Formats: sequence, structure tokens, C-alpha cells
Amino acid sequence: MSRQLLTPTDLAAREARADDALAHREQGETVWQPAQVDSLSQWVEQQWLRHWPAQQLMTRIPLLALWRAVIEADGRPLLSPQQCAQLALAADQLARRHRIDPQRSPAYTEEHQAFRRWAAEVSQQLQTLQAVTVADLPDRIDVAAIAHPVRLHGAWPARPPNEADLLRRLNLECAAIPAPPPPTAAWCYPDADRQYQGLAEQLRPRLAAAEDRPLRILLAVPDIDSARVALDDALGDALAPWRHRPGESGLLPWRWATPTALGDRAWARGWQQMAQLHRGPLDFAQLQGLLLNPAVWAGERRVAAAVLEATLRDRGWPRIDLADLATLAARVAPALSAPLQRLATQLGREPARALPGQWHLHFVERADALLDGTPMALDSTAFQIRRATTLASSRLGSLDRLLGRVSAATAAHWLGEWLSQPFQPRVEHPQPLLVGRPQDLIGIPCDLLVIADATSETLPGRASFNPFLAVEAQRATGVAEAHPQHWLNHQRGLLEGLRQGAAECWVTRPEVDARGAPTLPCPWLDLDWQAPPTPGLTPAPAPLDCPDIDPVPAVSAAEGIVADAGLFQRMLAAPLLALCVDRLGAHAMTAPPGGLPVWLQGTLIHAALADVWGRLQTRARLLGLDADACTEAATTAVDAQLPRLLPTARFGAVLVALERQRAIDLVRDWLRHEQRRDAPFTVIAREQLLEGQIDALPVRLRLDRADRVQTPGGDQVVLLDYKTGREANPRGWQADRMDAPQLPLYAVLAQRDPTLQPLGGIGFAHLKEGHPALSTQTCWTTRLIDGSDPKPDSDWPATLAGWQHTLENAARGFLAGHAGADPKVLTRGLAPYAALLDRPLDDDDDTEAPA
Repeated sequence: MSRQLLTPTDLAAREARADDALAHREQGETVWQPAQVDSLSQWVEQQWLRHWPAQQLMTRIPLLALWRAVIEADGRPLLSPQQCAQLALAADQLARRHRIDPQRSPAYTEEHQAFRRWAAEVSQQLQTLQAVTVADLPDRIDVAAIAHPVRLHGAWPARPPNEADLLRRLNLECAAIPAPPPPTAAWCYPDADRQYQGLAEQLRPRLAAAEDRPLRILLAVPDIDSARVALDDALGDALAPWRHRPGESGLLPWRWATPTALGDRAWARGWQQMAQLHRGPLDFAQLQGLLLNPAVWAGERRVAAAVLEATLRDRGWPRIDLADLATLAARVAPALSAPLQRLATQLGREPARALPGQWHLHFVERADALLDGTPMALDSTAFQIRRATTLASSRLGSLDRLLGRVSAATAAHWLGEWLSQPFQPRVEHPQPLLVGRPQDLIGIPCDLLVIADATSETLPGRASFNPFLAVEAQRATGVAEAHPQHWLNHQRGLLEGLRQGAAECWVTRPEVDARGAPTLPCPWLDLDWQAPPTPGLTPAPAPLDCPDIDPVPAVSAAEGIVADAGLFQRMLAAPLLALCVDRLGAHAMTAPPGGLPVWLQGTLIHAALADVWGRLQTRARLLGLDADACTEAATTAVDAQLPRLLPTARFGAVLVALERQRAIDLVRDWLRHEQRRDAPFTVIAREQLLEGQIDALPVRLRLDRADRVQTPGGDQVVLLDYKTGREANPRGWQADRMDAPQLPLYAVLAQRDPTLQPLGGIGFAHLKEGHPALSTQTCWTTRLIDGSDPKPDSDWPATLAGWQHTLENAARGFLAGHAGADPKVLTRGLAPYAALLDRPLDDDDDTEAPA
């Protein structure tokens, strides 16, 4: 192998150096002079730097910052200046490589005209900064000063004009690619997923047979971005079933030619999440991502962070500052209280604006404050990720001259750009399978080449045309994407060059695409498509123990369960729900609320009504209020609860103001509605605690309200439950089908309280916007409002006895460990629990589920 070889890509150069080292090792050598193998871009940059140029080389991120600054200074309104800058930067690099002068290029559209202005300003700025771009370097190489001969290695696709001209000045020519041999196999699979699974099964014996023999397999997938997830799952199941074991997730026999971004790694993502923090209220999504990041926390802090996140989610706090979060952590997650307080102090010390390089130092201080040197066991991959993240963050200093003093949010944004660079950790084990796009794999020799998704849609694929340059200018300089025939020739030459370096080639395609439409094979490959070989059968997994084999144990005193109305509602709907929620603590994951959580809205109404009736007490006082007085009473009661339940600093002034007015309207309308009640009454209980036992199950409830009503047969007590949701149906009190057990529970427990006697009824106080309603069941009337024709419960004692019997059966079943469920009940909101059943649900079953 020559001492200086050039390859078309960085990856091909790395693989060539590995092949050279392997050849020396197989010859028994222990020390050797490594071959000088570089990609053309690497070699050009080295040659340019070798002569100590006066100009500096501006890399992609600083150049992107320059373009964005120029675009924003232009004053044109844009939906996304960042995306516009990225597209304009790509057009600029294309123009420089193909020697297109934007000032002389046609400018037909507003995009062409804007790019002409921006390009002129960027060129002026680069001259002022004495900087050049990577695309400028091939034209600045003095071939006479090159001391060592240079040779091309491997298959080369067509190059841009400035690189092709450099190769001509070096007397180097890309040899014509001869027609490759035909593929040895062409398989058509039913769909894309089964294609990837079948390929993984076919590759497994190849990898196993190689053992310690050097082997390289290239898997070329034209649209790798859309196929990555499904392909990774298929390869993992067939080639690395161990990867979900602790400590073995990195032991994979494949790697990606186009690795994912560094910012997709958990530690790098956590670093950016810390950088995005700021003084004042923080969005729940920001805190949730940081608290649930597994790379940030270790040991007991990881558990504490999960507890704190669950507390925030359950309480529905959309915004909270770090100081309040530290206070909350002191109660529910003490291990995080001190770190969060240190982090809040660090944020308080930071300036409002600083240079990007200074913000890197502040971000380091934030990490130190939060982690305080907590030791974490790091494997090689985790160590490399941390080192790469710190290096990417330190590169913020390269933007100091361009951006000047910026806010922390701006610095965090540009940190995200640095973290978007691809990252591939080094491993100590062989990875013979290399997966990537054809243009990434060109120039790499291999034992087996597999071309997947070889359909007419993906090969040649769609050209990425740049709208900032006129089509005529691009076609005149040979931009392949600008001309359909040039694009076809370019893609065909790329595929032939890829096949030329392979000792063996397989081609596969799916029979239908993702939409279920039939696919057509790539027109360049005249193949006899066959059905894929049948893989070996995978042994069936051992059967799971079903609940009838492994019965649920009875409730023990050590569980310390105290029931509420929700437990009885779940037990009466499906005992499985009570087992999951009340014994196992399992809940279906719900998205954080977009505004105020429903439970908090209801708590505000309950507290305001308790405050109102604490002042009024009787119907007589209520009747003494006119419309304005009702509004004033509602306003006073709601305003008294707002600082405690809805602090403005946490929820924002706009949201609090909207909810305040809504609560005032509901309470006022309810007072006006209760003024229509026929019989005098006195409120004798507000938010009163009711405790007792149903069968042997301890129960603790809070009664919203109890009224003593004057009736023709004497005083009677009616228990009221406030409802602020959409529905409050009294039919849920029926003993044979009890869907709403809360009020029957109130009644059964209240029979044992002498202050609530004689108990004569229950009722829903439904505060529905625009339609308040008081729905009751009593021993003297069915209506407390407009009850001119009373129809009392004919057998009130029997009703109470029926409720008690139903609730005792439910309590007895819960204590005994009953956990059955009717699949027809587990639909809609309860559907996540259906996965726990031993038989699937009917997809067409849409039975109404209990609230």
C-alpha cells in the first residue's frame, strides 16, 4: 500500500487504515509504519494548514452563526431564521464548490434576490474576519509545493468542479468504474419490517461462521433516516439479543456509517437541559426531561428525581422556579433538595448576558452545583460521551467574535447546534457489519454488500434541490440534483461503484411500501426476484403464569390500605383496577396538562363554597343577597383561596385571571340557583372528615357539605357532593349497578355519626357552567328545588341497607384479593389496563366505561 492514498470519504479512509494495520498484524509484525490514508477533504485541509496561512478556517457552526446574523440584519420577516440560515449556508457551499457566482447568477425569485444580498454581505464579512470556508480550500492548494506523490484509492463518484480541477492539477484521474458482476441473490419480502428481520436472520450465520476471521459486510439503505428504528430493532433481535442486559448495551456487531447526533445521548441531552434553565418559573417539560434523565443521576438521587417528577406531574404544576422546587424536594425527595438549591444559587449569580465562551464556564458550574462531584461508575462509552459533550460545549468560545455578549438562552441554542454533530464512540470489539447510505459506503471494499429497499422510489431517490440558486446556474456547472438525467447518472454510478468493491452482493426490496401500495424494483437492476429463504424457527417462549395459576394474595395489615371512594368505584367497575391502582400503585401514563389540572379547578370551587357557607350558614341569609351581593360573596370567597391554590408566580397572571373569573361565575350562579330551594335549611358541616370501616376495610372520606332541612315531617339531614365535571348522574347510586359510590359511602358512614342524624337523603350539587343542577334522593322528596309534588323514596331504610350490602361485598372482595375484570369495561380511559388480561379485547368493542 502506498504511503499516501486519498479516498472519497472520511469513513473509507478510516477503513483503509484499519485494513492496512490488519494486513501488517497478519504478517506477524508488531511495529510498522502506518500508511498515510486520508480522505480528499482531510488531505486538502492538512495541505492548506501546512503553510501557516494568514487566514483562519471557519467551520460549519461559526459560519452558520454568521449567515444567521446577516439574514436577521436584512430585516425580512421569516418563520424560521435558523432553518433559512442552514439552507442558505448549504447554497453558499454548493456555489463555492461549483464556482457559481451569486452576483452573476439569474435572480428570478425573491429567494434568489435575497440570497444574492446575503451572499455579498457574508463574503464581505469573511474578508473582514480574514476567514475562508472548507469549500474554498481546493482552489487554494499549491500543487507545486506538494512533496510526496498522491494516489487515489477505491471507487470514486463524480466530484464538484473545484475538487475535480484539483485532481487534474495533481495528474490524478478517477478511473472509469467497470460494470460490476451481477448480484448473487435478489429477494422480495412482504414488507419493509419483514425485509429487515429476514436480512438480520440471513446475516447471523455469516457472522457466526467468520469467528475470528476478518469480515466486513456493508448494508446499504438509501433512506436510512426513515429505516433506522425498524432496522435497529431487527438487528438487535437477531444479532444482539443481549443488548438490553445491564452493561452490555454497547456490545453490538454493527455500527452506523451515519451515526446519530451527540445530542441524542442522555448525558449530552442532560447537559443541554441544564444549559436551558433560567431564573424564574420553569416549564414542567424542562424539569421533567432533566429529572428523568438516567445519565444525570445515580443511586438514591435517581429514585428521588423520579419521585419528584411524579409529584410535579400528579400535582399538575406547569411552572415552578428552582427555589420552590428545592423546597418541594425537601419534603418528597430530600436527596435532591441541596443540589437544587445550589443550582438555584448558581443561576442567581450568573449575569444576564455574557460571551458564549463564558457561558460554557457557567454551564460547567451549573453541572458542578447539581452533581457536586457525585461519583458515577462510567464505562468506556459513557466516558467518551461526557468528554465529547464537554468539548462541544467549550467550542462555544469560537462564537465570541461573531455573536458578542448574548443571553444564556442564545448560548444554549448554539450549544444545541454543536451537540447536533454526529458522534460514534470507539469500541474495543469487532463490528463487522457497517450500515449506511450508498454515498457513505462508497470506496470501502467488503466481503458482502447488501442493498436493501432497492425499489424505483428509493433508487435513484429524490434529489434535494436548493431553491436559493437558479436552476440554469446549477445545471450549467454540473450540479447533479438540478437535472433529472444527471441525477440518474450520478446515482447509478454511485451504486455501481459501491458494487464494484464487493466480493458478493445481495439485493432486497419490500413487496409493498409503508402505505401498502405495491413497489417496483430499481430499473437499473435487471434481476430475477425470488422469495426469501425461510429462516430457522425461533423457539416459543415459556408460557406466562396466569392469575388463576398464581392467585392474588389477600390484603394484609402490613399494606396499610385506607380506602377512599375511588377504591370502591374501581372495585365495582373491575376488581383488576383496584388491584393495580390501590395495591400495586400502577397508573396509566398521562400527558402533562396543557393548562390547569381538573383536580385543582375542583379544589378551588370546593374551597370557595366552603368559605361562602362558612359565612352564610342558612337559607335566610342566602335569600338576603341580591345579584350584586351574590357576585361580591363569590368574588371574596374565590380571592381568599387564590394565593394558596393558584399562585401567580407558578401559573402565570393570564391563566390565574381566567380561572378566577370562571370560578367566580360558577360560585355566583350556584348561589343564585340555591336561592330557589323550597325548604329552609342550615349548613351543619363543610369539608368534614368521615372515618370508619366497611366490613374490615378502613375508609377515610371528606364530606363536602351537610344541610339540616326543615321538612313537614321534621328536620332531616341531606349530604351533598359538589361536582364540577361534565356529568353527575344519580343512576350511579343504584345498589345493583353502583357506578358512583361516593355518596352511598357518605350515607353508610354518616349513619354512625350522631351529628348527622336523622339522615334523610343524598344529592349531587352539580356546578355545570350555564346549567347548575341539584339532583337528590331523599326520604321526603326527590326535588329540593320546585318540589311542589314530592315523590319521596318509599323505602329509605331499605335503600341504605342495599347500599351497605353492595359496599360490604366490594370491600370483602378487595380484601380477599379478587382481581377479575370484564374486558368490555376496560375501554376508552381504562384501555391501558386491558393489556393485563389473559385474553385480548375485541377491537370493535366500544362499550361505555365508567367515569
